[in-house]
Amino acid sequence: MPAPKSDAAKAAATVACVADQASVGDAPDDPGPLAKDLSPKLERPAIRSAMEKVADWQLRVAEPKFNSQWTFAALYDGLIAASATTGNPAYRDAVKHYADQQHWTLIDNCFPKADDMALGKSYTELYLTEAAAKQKPAQIANTKAILDRLLTRPDDPAKNLWWWCDALYMAPPVLVRMAKITGDHKYIDFMNHEWDITTADLYSPTEHLYFRDDSYLNQTEANGKPLFWSRGNGWVVGALVMILQDLPANDPSRPKFITKLQDMAAALAAIQGPDGLWRSGILDPTSYDLPEISGSAFYTYAMGLWHQQAHPRPQKV
Repeated sequence: MPAPKSDAAKAAATVACVADQASVGDAPDDPGPLAKDLSPKLERPAIRSAMEKVADWQLRVAEPKFNSQWTFAALYDGLIAASATTGNPAYRDAVKHYADQQHWTLIDNCFPKADDMALGKSYTELYLTEAAAKQKPAQIANTKAILDRLLTRPDDPAKNLWWWCDALYMAPPVLVRMAKITGDHKYIDFMNHEWDITTADLYSPTEHLYFRDDSYLNQTEANGKPLFWSRGNGWVVGALVMILQDLPANDPSRPKFITKLQDMAAALAAIQGPDGLWRSGILDPTSYDLPEISGSAFYTYAMGLWHQQAHPRPQKV
């Protein structure tokens, strides 16, 4: 188990984290001209072209700023998936290069904060998709050590471990993948226990959506409906489809996650905007002039991937 960090080391790490966070979230005053070579057609060549254009831009602009924050961890998930889909190894290679630079370690400044474990999704995915001869214990050692420490944490009646719905994307998929790697079900058991605690507090069985955290439970939109944050629910459906990718087919908790994903997907599909997108407050779209892209992207990803898993395309021969 890694030794606790000194106060000086924690302070230095906090400064570094602030600098890392400053690398994201900017909106340039002049984003440049719109692309002229993309198509809105829902056809594989058109989708692949758009995917590669975005991924190429990310490598050109964002790779120099790569860091271990949760914001970039979500980007790495997309880059690894883009390589798997397009066959272009450049995106996966960029993430692996960063992992090598970091010696395959996670941030460990605010344990047991789920955000700091989000990078473990990339580490475990890279490990699992590596040829067996190239897999190295060091690639998952630090992630496993932190998860093993997490498993010893007793419940705190005053504060849930995953008290905000975003956390369901950050840590649970890492735990399920560690179970897949080690063959030890204790990681899934812990994930299920904590998932159920968060769901009991934040999930609305009426709307089939998650509140962002308990401060949202009594907030309402202008139309009187509950306030559900678009990206927050995006994190959850993204987590659900990732969990189902790696959860054993005969796992007793699998039906629970399938039902949750199906219920949420049906609720979200019913309130999709006429432009194909969702708004920041998803139950009161008329109060939000602009569409919300991050949640919409997560919904599209989760629904599309789940459909693909349930109805796989025939293999070409």
